[in-house]
This record gives sequence, C-alpha cells and structure tokens, in this order.
Amino acid sequence: MREAFLLAALGIVATEPQAQTSKDAIPAAAGDVTVFSFMGDDTETPTSRTMINKSKCSQEGAILSCTEYLDATVAGRPMRWLTMKFNEQKLFMVNASFGDAAYDDVRAAFIEKYGPPARAETRKWQSKGGAVFDNAVLTWNFKGGRLDLESLGAQVGSGAFSFVSTANAPPPEKPKVDF
Repeated sequence: MREAFLLAALGIVATEPQAQTSKDAIPAAAGDVTVFSFMGDDTETPTSRTMINKSKCSQEGAILSCTEYLDATVAGRPMRWLTMKFNEQKLFMVNASFGDAAYDDVRAAFIEKYGPPARAETRKWQSKGGAVFDNAVLTWNFKGGRLDLESLGAQVGSGAFSFVSTANAPPPEKPKVDF
C-alpha cells in the first residue's frame, strides 16, 4: 500500500488490473538482512550525493530527489529515466523505466548483484486499449525494503524497476482538510 502511494505521488501509474499471479510463484524468503545498495548509495549510510550523472539533485525539506532523463544507464543499457530519493539522507526509493529490449540485461545484472529473486510471478497487464499481456515480475527482499523488476512498465514497450525502503520512507502526509 505504501509503495503504491509513493509511486502514485511520483505520477507513476501502471494500467494493470488486479494482479493474477502464477501458481508457481516462489514465496518470499523470511528474515532477509541484506542491505540494498545502488549506484554507490545504500539504505543505511547517509548520502553525500548532489548529482546523478549530469543532473543536479533537488532538496525539499528532508527529501533529496535526484532524477536523470538523458544519461542514466543500468547494466550498460539506457534508462528512459532514473530517480533516486532520500529521506534524511537515507535512500528510500529508486525507480527507473527502460525500453523492453533492456529487460534481460537488467534482470541478469540484478541476479548477479543481489542473487536470485525471492519471488517470481506472472501478472496479467492490460493496456488502456484493452490488450492483455503477461508481465514477468521478479521481487528481491532486503532489510527494510523490496525491489520489483517488471518486464512491462507503465506502457507497452517499456520495463521498469522500483525499490522502496519502508524503513527510510517519510511518513505519509496527512490529507488536507480544507472544507
């Protein structure tokens, strides 16, 4: 729920209906203690980051946001965009979108770095036009967070990955009651 809220706050909304998981899904491992790290930052060490590649980060209160649209690469493949967010200097979110041709390389690099996923499933993904596709979703569990890699992102022809640290995420904002 919190991940969905955070992704929605970033304007990242997939057109996926209710997820239908495959019967051969791998259950999540219990007691994961691995610390998530990405591009030199991790969830336990305060960052000194001020840029991501050639783009400057922006600070709003306790939240540091770093987004790269032009030169971001993961596993040697170009990303359409890559965002990293920090709360109180601690990494709490990484999101990226990439062309679907990059999926196999990103998947292989994640497995090389983080080991096999704790869960592999296939979800039904429906486009705005009504076409239905199989969406391979791999999940890695980390100390205080989770990484999801999807073969289909927000649109056909794109993949995506998202890491969210519930331990470092800012508390949800209270709704504005102005009536």
